[in-house]
Amino acid sequence: MSKVQLTTLTPVHIGSGNVLQNNIDFIQGVVKGYTYLGILDHQKLMRIIGPNRVDSWVAAIERGEGMGDFLAKCSSKELTIENYSSRLLLCLYPLNMATNEPMRECVHDGLGRAYIPGSSLKGSIRTALLAFFVNKKNHDGNQTIDFKNKKRAAQKTESALFGSDPNTDCFRFLQIGDVYFNNNCEEVYNMININERERKSFVDRSKHQLVEAIFDEEASLEFNMRISQSAELSRMIDEYNRRVEIWNNDPRNTRKKNLIKKFEISDLKTLFSIINSHTQQILEQEVDIWNDYIEEDGVRDYLDAINDMIESTSNCKSGECVLRVGHASGWRFTTGAWTEDNLNDGNWDRLVDLARPMNRQKYDGMQFPKSRRVNYQKGHDMTLLGFVKLKIVE
Repeated sequence: MSKVQLTTLTPVHIGSGNVLQNNIDFIQGVVKGYTYLGILDHQKLMRIIGPNRVDSWVAAIERGEGMGDFLAKCSSKELTIENYSSRLLLCLYPLNMATNEPMRECVHDGLGRAYIPGSSLKGSIRTALLAFFVNKKNHDGNQTIDFKNKKRAAQKTESALFGSDPNTDCFRFLQIGDVYFNNNCEEVYNMININERERKSFVDRSKHQLVEAIFDEEASLEFNMRISQSAELSRMIDEYNRRVEIWNNDPRNTRKKNLIKKFEISDLKTLFSIINSHTQQILEQEVDIWNDYIEEDGVRDYLDAINDMIESTSNCKSGECVLRVGHASGWRFTTGAWTEDNLNDGNWDRLVDLARPMNRQKYDGMQFPKSRRVNYQKGHDMTLLGFVKLKIVE
């Protein structure tokens, strides 16, 4: 069992499943000159409002009356959002919100601490290894991808590589604990799209969304991670190495300078090396994709943010890696982008059609995927979500 520490390189949002509403679940206010969103504590509210004013409270919500104004009428004392909030979320800038503006809430434990579930990290690591095995000539996705099922298109590919059911899945070898942070580490971000469009700016605010996220440069408490050798893991490695040997011995490949090395997952350092290479590869592909649009609004700032992450992956030492996890990771990071190089042209077009069932002609000639989710406000640097650094500390 190893001790690992996670540091957020950019904000991270792992959703609780709750969508909070402005003026019902949270309210904007100012504390010591800084703008915050206060998550309303209904027990504190009831003590201020009193049971006799509940109907007035409901009526105020229906009228769209500001919660702060209503509470001021119910108390003889001067109130701030600290008096009726369970926690405060720092806003980098004032938010011009609609009356019932929604916000995605971060997952918290029973003590109110924001955390990253071990299952979220494990899912991202699984994706990185899936791309690794496919892209290293270990598997031909053209034979296993399912074009009939949009949500489970890669399920057959995963089953062929990792095991067909939970009892045989080799990922039982990887055990990851939940990652906890200290209190008051959350901020609010207003997510928009950098979106390829023919006649409009690439900065697309039409689908903006507020999210609560653990802010960047926040170090977690140490958590446990372990690789346990198993029969299923050995089977996967043996099968991979068997195919590598066949590929390397093929006369069509023997003249190539860089033959594929056989693979062993013997420790976390090996695993982290694969993860870091995968992250860097996708980031470098992002630069190649978006360089053609560098003069469009927002694209240069997006590439600056991507290049910052490339620098972070390049600076990783043995026992360190950069991984992307959670909300706003995008299609390429969520899937590992293995289909782009592995599928032939015909099957790639089929996959794009599957993802764009109603918009094939509308987006004809545009890249896929054509948008990226970012936090971007005038006068501020662009912020990507989901990049974390893992480091073995013991």
